[in-house]
Parts: sequence; C-alpha cells; structure tokens
Amino acid sequence: MNKSTKWIIVALIVGFVGLVAATHFLNQQNDTMRAYDTTTVIAADEKSGGIEETISGSKDAPAKLVVYTDYQCNNCADLIPDLNDLVKEYDGKLAIIYRIMVMSYHQNGRAAAAAALAAAQQGYWEKFKELLYTNQKEWASSDAELRQEQFDEYFKKASDGKGDLDKFHADMESEAVSKKISFDDKLAEHDKVQWTPYLMFDGELISQEDAKTRPQLMENIRAKVDAKLGE
Repeated sequence: MNKSTKWIIVALIVGFVGLVAATHFLNQQNDTMRAYDTTTVIAADEKSGGIEETISGSKDAPAKLVVYTDYQCNNCADLIPDLNDLVKEYDGKLAIIYRIMVMSYHQNGRAAAAAALAAAQQGYWEKFKELLYTNQKEWASSDAELRQEQFDEYFKKASDGKGDLDKFHADMESEAVSKKISFDDKLAEHDKVQWTPYLMFDGELISQEDAKTRPQLMENIRAKVDAKLGE
C-alpha cells in the first residue's frame, strides 16, 4: 500500500468518525427538544435563558395557536391585525404563542427579535411588537446605528417613556436573550418549520395555501379553535 492510498484511507476514517459524531450530537439535540410540548406554553428554563414565552391573550386560555414569526417578515406583519382581532374575539379563550425563527436573509431580523425580547423583560412586549410590525419598512434595511435609534424610539413609545432604556440595551445584548432566540429556533427545527409565518394548532400546521384569502384563513383557524373549545 503506497503512502497516498494510506492518506486517503485515513481521511475517509476521519470523515466517517466526524459524521458519526455530528449525527450523534444532532440526535442528542433532537432528543432534548422532544422533552418540550411545543403545542402549548413552555415554561422558562435554563435552555431558554430563563425567559418566558411571548403571548397575546391569557397563557391559561384553553385554546392555543402557535405562530413562528420573524419580525422582519412582511407576511407576518400583514397577518398581525387579524390575529389581534382573534384574541379579542375569543376574549380569554384563545392564546397566541409567538416564537422566533429568523430567516437567514433578513439582515435585521435577529436584532429585532432581541429588541422584542428585551422589551418583554420590562413588560412592554405587546406594544413593542406592534410597533416593530407597523414600522417594519422603516427599520428593515437600516444600518446598526440607525436601527438601534429606531428601536429605542419604539421602546420609549411602547413604555410611554417609563421604561429603563439602559436595561433595554443590556438585555438586547444579554446571553439570556441570545439563548431564547436559539431555543425558539431549535423548537422551530423540531416542528419542521420552513417559513414564516408558520401557524400551528394542536401540533398541526394550519396551511395558508389551503385558504385562498385572508378571511378564509381566519375562518379555518376559527373552526379549529371552536372545535377545541367544544371538546
């Protein structure tokens, strides 16, 4: 056996060992995520940075709609008013759980997610996320400096000037917020989410392709919520 053949064999062995190790690591991650019930509110723990789920409506509502969202996603922004109306319509009987899945091509998606979670730490997530979606075209292509100025203004508005801006900045850069974003991303991977907004009810996808119009999509969601409430 010549030297070149030996090196080829060694390279193949090393590659195989690396593949086995990577597969084992991914399987361990998948096993870890299987411990979480993604159909309902997931309690904060070390893996989520100790950060609670972001929820519209009561977390104790009997019906729960899960939405995987990217704050820079324009389809998500378009859907928000209708989802807000659903929460009001069901008045305590429906909770919408918002989880983050940042699309790789959205340059400011992760920063927006960090800002939303930072606002949540002071109790201002609901108003802040509305401002993010409403003003999406304003900040979506901003550079880092301008983006932060815009997020600061949204935070001031969301908190009526009562929020702690220094804490907002610190939380945006915190390990806890970074963990929460990564945790949501792993939940999305577990649920095989491939786009945003991605709507799930009782573990099943609510297909947007099956609804030709937005009102039809809302009716499809209502049908599932009503069936759940009637159980």
